[in-house]
Amino acid sequence: MVLINKEKIIYVIIFLLPLFNIHFVSAHQPFEIIPDQINETSIDLSDATVSHAFYGEFSSKNQEVIFNLDNLNGNPLDISILIPDKNPENLSSEDLFPIIHLIADSTEQSFLPDIRSDFYEPFSRMNLIRIFEYKEDKFVNNNAVVKIVSKSPMRYVFSVGYKEIFSKRYAYGDTNPFDQNSQQIWYKKGDLLSDEPNITQQNQSGREIFYVIIFLFILVIFYGIFLFRYQIFYKKKR
Repeated sequence: MVLINKEKIIYVIIFLLPLFNIHFVSAHQPFEIIPDQINETSIDLSDATVSHAFYGEFSSKNQEVIFNLDNLNGNPLDISILIPDKNPENLSSEDLFPIIHLIADSTEQSFLPDIRSDFYEPFSRMNLIRIFEYKEDKFVNNNAVVKIVSKSPMRYVFSVGYKEIFSKRYAYGDTNPFDQNSQQIWYKKGDLLSDEPNITQQNQSGREIFYVIIFLFILVIFYGIFLFRYQIFYKKKR
C-alpha cells in the first residue's frame, strides 16, 4: 500500500487551481479607472472576451475614457454601463447619462443609454442600475474602441466580456486592480456625502452643549468666590 503525503496533495491542488480558473469570490476582474490629468484616459484590454468591470467616476461634463478592446474576431462583444443605485446617480435623468461611442474599422456608432434595469452584484454586494447594454454574437473585427463621454458628474461601471478567467491580467493603462474594500468605499461615497450635513449639525450641537457647560462652570466658580469672600467679611464684622 502506497502512503500519500498530505502536504504534497495540498501543493498539487494549489498549483492546479489557476490552471482550471477555479474561483470562489469574484465573477469578473474588478479594476479602478484612474483619470489621467494631462493626457486622455485610456485602458488597453488585450482580451475583451474575459469578464472585467471597470469602476470610475466623472467629476464634470465632457470627460472621456477610452477602452481599446482586442481579441474580438469572431467572438461575442458584450459591453454594459451601470451606475450605483444610490443618491445622486439613481435620481439622475437620462439626459445626464454619458454617451457611448463604439468605433471599429473606421466606423463609429453612437449610443444614448435607453434602459434602466436593476442589477445586484453579489460578490461586491452592490445594487446597481444597468443603463446601457450592447451585444453582438460574432464581432467581425479583431479590435474595437469604446469611448465614454460624460454629460454630468457621475459614478459608473463599464462591464465587458463573458469569460470568467482570473489567472492572468489583461487590463493595462490608466487602471489598477480594485479590491473589495475599495469597491465599497466607491459604492458608499454618496452615503458619506449625504451624511455630512447631519455630522455638521451634530458637531454644532456638541459645541453648543460644551459652551453651556463652560458657562455654568464659570458661574459656579464665581458664586463660590462670592460665598467665600462673604463669609470672610461676615467673620471680620463679628
